[in-house]
Amino acid sequence: MKKIIIVLFLITGILTVRASAEDVVPAHSGETSADELLSTPHDYVFPTIEPEAYLSTGYRYIHMSGDRKVGEFEFPHSSITLGGELRLVNERHRLHLDAGYNNQKDYEGDLSYAFKDRVLFRWINSTLYHNLDNTPPVDLDPATTTTAAVNVFDTGKQYGRTVGMNSLLLRLKAPDFPAHLYFEGFFVDKDGTQQQKFLGGAASIRSRTVRVSEKRDVDLETRIYTVGVNSHLGPVEIDYAHSEKRLSVGQPDPVYTYLMPASGAPPLPCAAPGCSYSHNGMPELMSSTDTLKIHTTYTGQIAASATLSKTEKDNRENSAQADFLYGAADLTYMPSERITMFLKYRHKESELESPDLAYITNLTSGAVYSSNVYQPISSVSDMYSASVRFRALPNITLKGEINLENIRRENNEEWNTPDSTEKTNMILSSDMKLFKHLKLKLKFTHKNINDPAHNIEPESSDELYASLSWNPIKNLTTFLSYSSRHDSRDHVHYLYADSIGDEHDLLFGARKVDNERVTGVVNYMVLNNVSITGSYAFGRTTTKQDITYACNTGGCIGTDPAGTPYADPMVPFKTIVQTFGLDLTYQPTRSLTLNGGVSHTTAQGRFSPSNLLGQSSIDDFSELKTRETIYSVSGEYLLRKGFGIGLNYRYATFKDAYDNMLDDVNDGRVHIVFLTLSKKW
Repeated sequence: MKKIIIVLFLITGILTVRASAEDVVPAHSGETSADELLSTPHDYVFPTIEPEAYLSTGYRYIHMSGDRKVGEFEFPHSSITLGGELRLVNERHRLHLDAGYNNQKDYEGDLSYAFKDRVLFRWINSTLYHNLDNTPPVDLDPATTTTAAVNVFDTGKQYGRTVGMNSLLLRLKAPDFPAHLYFEGFFVDKDGTQQQKFLGGAASIRSRTVRVSEKRDVDLETRIYTVGVNSHLGPVEIDYAHSEKRLSVGQPDPVYTYLMPASGAPPLPCAAPGCSYSHNGMPELMSSTDTLKIHTTYTGQIAASATLSKTEKDNRENSAQADFLYGAADLTYMPSERITMFLKYRHKESELESPDLAYITNLTSGAVYSSNVYQPISSVSDMYSASVRFRALPNITLKGEINLENIRRENNEEWNTPDSTEKTNMILSSDMKLFKHLKLKLKFTHKNINDPAHNIEPESSDELYASLSWNPIKNLTTFLSYSSRHDSRDHVHYLYADSIGDEHDLLFGARKVDNERVTGVVNYMVLNNVSITGSYAFGRTTTKQDITYACNTGGCIGTDPAGTPYADPMVPFKTIVQTFGLDLTYQPTRSLTLNGGVSHTTAQGRFSPSNLLGQSSIDDFSELKTRETIYSVSGEYLLRKGFGIGLNYRYATFKDAYDNMLDDVNDGRVHIVFLTLSKKW
């Protein structure tokens, strides 16, 4: 793809020269008065629009040290850069090309072409590089051989992957009739390496269980192809589309080898001279979707629409299948210019099937072993929604909405989930212009869930959102928003296996989650050519719920037998994130623009259990605090004859404030210098 972008730059100059002489309608000779234009409405002459082109080249220097998270989406190598834009418009053809090449892992392109109203083509590419962490497991007690140890096979390796996304659209229109045939394509490619961490020899922790980290290749391809047709048929519009989706996996599965059988053998069989098993495999998937959409022309007091979609999915590795049916209906009624009513209905069905047995092969001996598979959960859900929007006053709009949803499940007994779940959602909101320069938005949401399926789902939730926009004077713009959400439920569920292996669903104490968000932005035009923008963002989440433990062969409280479950009540987990930002724009002359900015972000989190059962310092594994600071300076100077030069410098630091060896954070810093030379025609 990057070769295509480079070729596009080379042909840009040729197209610019030729476009002025081809397919351009000559300018109408002489001047035409307004009266003449009105008297001859069918003699419209398409105006002459000169082609426009922009080319730039430069050099991007980058120096990165320490943890690459400081430049998470920066390819850590210097490179030459290219950029450009081309616009050609005449009566028959419209062409637009916008492309940029920063390095071999970071480039983008946007190409669109239209021939009259008969043909429309669009291609968009976005490719970037993502730096990934290497956080090897830590051996907490290397002197002990009977407890968990570590095997690190990827010491010092740098991980990262290239992610490329391409979307294509080709639309063909029938002559003199409102009907279209269209083709769409969406492609995602992920290529590179990443870290794979796993427990060697067990699906559960045992004595002599080894924690392993090693390199894993990444080669994933997602392909989505869609063909469709739509048309206006009297008072309705109809669209039908068929889509095919494929996920292809190119990399091999990780393999871990047991060199010799040992005491405390793993659950999988292993005999001399050893054994190896493939694990953490990614299956190849395919799906097919048919979608039919019908809606009325959106005019008048009443408008309606309906959608019906059916999807079939297949796992090509183990023959698992899933069928989905989705239906939607919408009705809008506007009895007056001040009142609008909305009715919605959603229906979803999911039918999932899997094989009864799963197989794994000992790659050393060739022996094949199997295990039972729980049947997946199938479900049917219906959602009803009604809302009203009322313009009470010219400057005040009110809206109320209620949603009711019912979910029914099958094959849920083995998964310890409820047979059904009912959800109620009520929303009240308002948009108000209190004064000429003061706007206020309010929104309150209440959710109620009966028999939630997962522990993280609340039984009750209340959220308030408010935003204020204020422009007291001409050169000052301010924005402030605040949101607060409180989730709660009476009990959380835990599965407990007793001494004979029977599982029990135990109810423990409540779960409460409080979430707060604050955002503020102030922009002030100090002078006509000087602008200052300050910003602040704050987020805090506090979760409290019971955490369960079980004593092993010893350490139980009193005379309790081994395996007795205990609850640590309402253990808090808190995260706080704050960001401060300041940006300055200065244009001393029409040819010179200067920008500067700084942002500082702090993030911290902590899990704080009690000392139940005598465990020591569990919270040491979770305490985390980081600081990230970014400085940026840029400038652009326009020379004569359309030439320009630019400079962009960015410096960022990322720091582990606690220097905790048990977390996955390391210090890092990056310098990026971007020099450009451009020409505009």
